[in-house]
Amino acid sequence: MKSKNALDNHLVKYLNNKLSKDEFDEFINGFEDPLVEAKYALFLEGYFEQLLAQKEITDGEKKAELSKEAAMLTGAIAKGNQRYFLRKYSRAIGVAASISLVFISVLMFRLLNYGGELRQVELIEQVTLGGEKSVVELPDGSIVNMNAGSKLTYPKNFSSTHRTVSLEGEAFFDIARDTLKPFHIQTKDMEVKVLGTSFNVSAYPEEDETAVAVKSGKVAVAHQLSEKSHFLVKNQLYVLDKTTGESSVFERSIEQELLWMSGVLTFEHSPFPKVKRMLERWYDVEIYITDNEINSYKLTGTHANENILAVLESFKFALDIDYKIEGRKVILSKNIHDQ
Repeated sequence: MKSKNALDNHLVKYLNNKLSKDEFDEFINGFEDPLVEAKYALFLEGYFEQLLAQKEITDGEKKAELSKEAAMLTGAIAKGNQRYFLRKYSRAIGVAASISLVFISVLMFRLLNYGGELRQVELIEQVTLGGEKSVVELPDGSIVNMNAGSKLTYPKNFSSTHRTVSLEGEAFFDIARDTLKPFHIQTKDMEVKVLGTSFNVSAYPEEDETAVAVKSGKVAVAHQLSEKSHFLVKNQLYVLDKTTGESSVFERSIEQELLWMSGVLTFEHSPFPKVKRMLERWYDVEIYITDNEINSYKLTGTHANENILAVLESFKFALDIDYKIEGRKVILSKNIHDQ
């Protein structure tokens, strides 16, 4: 979908069964974008909570039944993953129309019988561009430190049952404890669930790995395509290899994963293509490599609050790499004396 307003408009029409065929095709195909899926879940969740609050339903059994139906739509069940439900039917749009609209119709019939009126849920997007970092305070008082090239999406007000945000990129979360409202972080490849803790999530879509490092408390991590969850505690690092789907848990100090918040850029046996992407995000530059041999290098090192010239000079000294800077463009090549 082309814009947030277009997405909101499609969602409202969808819930009221007023989408045209072309709009419905666009709506279903939009779920290839994980951010659209996350917005859809948050949107429906907000509708449901508002409707229940407006009518003040007191029948516990009926409310539980409605909650279960809403959960089927927002992803709280269905194997713990709303993408499982949506993607299953996005491959066959005709089936998606009949199946998903039946679920919507049942829920809307039940809710509208209580006299509720649909309202849009306001979503907030915080974005850090290349070379930027920022600190965000969420509606519940939780604090999020965002690394460069990241996007955080969350509702203006969390629901009464849980707190859900979506992340693309890297961020450190210090979550306000609330045992009655679990905190969920959705990325393209996994979901993280906590009650109150501090941890780092690295989920850049262009990287081959996604990672969660726990500083305090307990964290549950689930790969989107697996029913198995990993439960992490302090000084444990979860790493998901997105190319194979395999995941590992390591026990060690996770301070290295948090150095970016102090302005420290660090590499640990990092392949040069990964180093290139890190530098592009960190310094907001575009790096071009003229000699493919450079991509075979692996780097280990630490750069504390240094500008890109200092980093490039270290490359020149340690790896015999020449560089040329043209505005935002950085060109790397093998030292001419080696050729």
